[in-house]
Amino acid sequence: MYKPFIPSRLKLFFEKHKQAIELIFETLKNYKPNIVNAYQYSDQNPPPNPRYKYTDKLYLGCIFYVLLYGSTWESFIGPIPGKQLNKLHHEYIKYGLYKTFFENSLKKYLKTHDVKYLSIDSSILNNKNCIELGKNLPINKNRKGVKLDVIVDDNGSPLVSSIVESTTHDSNIGLEDINKLVNHPIIKKSLESTNGHPYLLADSGYDSNKIKDKLAKAKIKHIIRPNNRGRKYKRKRKILKRHKNQFWLTDPKKFNNISIIRIIL
Repeated sequence: MYKPFIPSRLKLFFEKHKQAIELIFETLKNYKPNIVNAYQYSDQNPPPNPRYKYTDKLYLGCIFYVLLYGSTWESFIGPIPGKQLNKLHHEYIKYGLYKTFFENSLKKYLKTHDVKYLSIDSSILNNKNCIELGKNLPINKNRKGVKLDVIVDDNGSPLVSSIVESTTHDSNIGLEDINKLVNHPIIKKSLESTNGHPYLLADSGYDSNKIKDKLAKAKIKHIIRPNNRGRKYKRKRKILKRHKNQFWLTDPKKFNNISIIRIIL
């Protein structure tokens, strides 16, 4: 019986993220009920086929390691070759494993955390060799890439995310993510149970009347920096004024993407 060598760094990683690996393993058992709950096959837990070398739990642990640290599949040094990891990774995607795992994790997370302070932002990931992308972004040195848009809470935990072409404007993808946020059954229930109004922080790229109307209907206060592009005269520029019932929030632990924001109480 083949027993793969697991380096000490991977053993420490598996122990550190034991709870997350166990949760995703239990999710996988819904699709493959007879899998072995161990990182190696043994006499007590033999492989279903003599040709099998690695357990599904070892696959999950190694995949989780690659995804968490953002390394490439080819550069992974471990008991399983990177190309073989990538192959099974795409098989798990077909199962819908990661989507189900995210929903279960989100449900468990929101039981102990309030959705009070939210922020939304996007980032461009360049990928010049991707054949699925056909448009170049002029403001990004005319390079091809994808745009990742995420809504997070004050702990930085992602609640909603989307991936589109980098040429998509922030306001368009932001509106889609806000629709997902307010219509998601788990998040919607958490928003309704929040004491007071939830707040959403965004930069000037999300300064859109459609976004503001959507947030108003969902009873979410917005703190959006006004977009003054194209406003030549200073008197016509919009600013966030400091009134009697406003205060400055400069805590980088809450929102680290904008240094100075104001929250309307």
